[in-house]
Amino acid sequence: MLDRRSFLRYGRPPVATSEASLAPYAPSDAAPWDAARARHLLRRTGIGARRDDVDALLAMTPEDAVDRIVRTARNRPPLPEPPWIGERKPRARAPQEERQAWIDKNDGWLAEMYQGTYDRLLGDDVHGRFRRLGEAFRARMTAFWANHFVADLRTHKIAVWLFEYRQTLRAHALGNVRDAVHDIGLTASMLDYLDGNTNRAGAPNENYARELLELFTMGQVGPDGTDNYTQADIAELARALTGWTTSKHGEAAVEFNADRFDSGPKTVLGQTGDYGYDDVVPLLFQERAWEIAHFVGRKLCREFVRDEPDPAFVDAVARRLLDEDFELLPVVLAVLKSAHFFDAAHVGALIRSPVELMLGTHFGFGRDVYDGDLQTLRNKTRRMGQDVFDPPDVRGWELGRAWINTGTIEDRVRYGRELVHHAPPSFIPDTLARPVAADPRALTAALCEEHLAWTLTDDEVDDLANDHLRNGVSDYYWDPASDDAAVRLHSLLIALLSLPAYQLR
Repeated sequence: MLDRRSFLRYGRPPVATSEASLAPYAPSDAAPWDAARARHLLRRTGIGARRDDVDALLAMTPEDAVDRIVRTARNRPPLPEPPWIGERKPRARAPQEERQAWIDKNDGWLAEMYQGTYDRLLGDDVHGRFRRLGEAFRARMTAFWANHFVADLRTHKIAVWLFEYRQTLRAHALGNVRDAVHDIGLTASMLDYLDGNTNRAGAPNENYARELLELFTMGQVGPDGTDNYTQADIAELARALTGWTTSKHGEAAVEFNADRFDSGPKTVLGQTGDYGYDDVVPLLFQERAWEIAHFVGRKLCREFVRDEPDPAFVDAVARRLLDEDFELLPVVLAVLKSAHFFDAAHVGALIRSPVELMLGTHFGFGRDVYDGDLQTLRNKTRRMGQDVFDPPDVRGWELGRAWINTGTIEDRVRYGRELVHHAPPSFIPDTLARPVAADPRALTAALCEEHLAWTLTDDEVDDLANDHLRNGVSDYYWDPASDDAAVRLHSLLIALLSLPAYQLR
């Protein structure tokens, strides 16, 4: 029986045994560098874990594996500019035919953006194992920041603006947090979404100022429980952010209008000056450095470790952010190399988002992700609660256990079943040709290890093998060369993908 309680049970692994610090992971008899931990690294930095990638990582030290993935991700190039990047949106008075032609082309450009986003998460069209893994991680970090610096496509529906916004996120995905905060506020998508383009002297709009403090930098309350800012700070900050507007014709550009800028003195976080946009971010990071480091550090811990991270580990990550002057690369490297990250309690401790679930299933079964129908993929993730460019509100998706409810469980499980029904022709024969295929329990265990982040007990593996391969009798009745072997394996895979453990990463 599928219910919310059974799914959430799988989101609560045992308490970590490693020290909640950034002390590096050192393989040992108690915590070996094995296939489970290699898959853990691949699932947290990409969309899934294939056998050949696991083998490649196990041939290296865990430190070298993390270095190769993360540093390759940092060195991935910007997105190539599409040929339509300079096209202008027709004026409101343009003929209806001209405006409709632009709308039709823009819809096609947006479809390209959706497809490109899915491609990059999979590392598609990238040659070389670590370039592919690096590309997937760069895409994951871009998605991470998109759920932090939230801008909703629905407010403008302009592909050029969306491209500029995603390009900015990608540029700072493993860069400097301070620079990311500065640059994202001057994208047309963000100015439009949070009304920065209507913020002017004499009539300030506080939307962006409020979210800049509450969601993009420090949060309402600091780690010590005190308020980080006041309503007066928001009002004064909004004045400092005046003067910037979006292009009127859909170009990927913003404009500064001095006539709309409030040039008077402002007092923000106890400091007074004639502040403008370029002064704001340095001021926030100067006055609330620890609060920002803790706020961002906790989000990194939730992304890589678990939904409810150990406060001591969050503190350690925040301190490292401060020490590195908010440079992300060394901090991410330290987190992913830590004993705390590789602790067995954190393997399979996170619930997959709908996009992770769907793309990860395709990735694991070696099947074309789109199956010729991108819209179907989007519709299915939307039913599960996620449309990649349309977060529910400025807070983004809640993540974790919020993905699992009575309205999404059946859709999430049904998708895996559908995919198994249409597995590529070679998948079943290749699986039955494995050396372990003659042993029904060994084959079941191998498939569980490859497709589940959560480790099943010996009894659970035995039950699966017995119910689906042995026909409830004995090993004697299992023959991978028999006529019904493919049917039995098909049944096993459906059962495996229906388990609550399959929802985890």
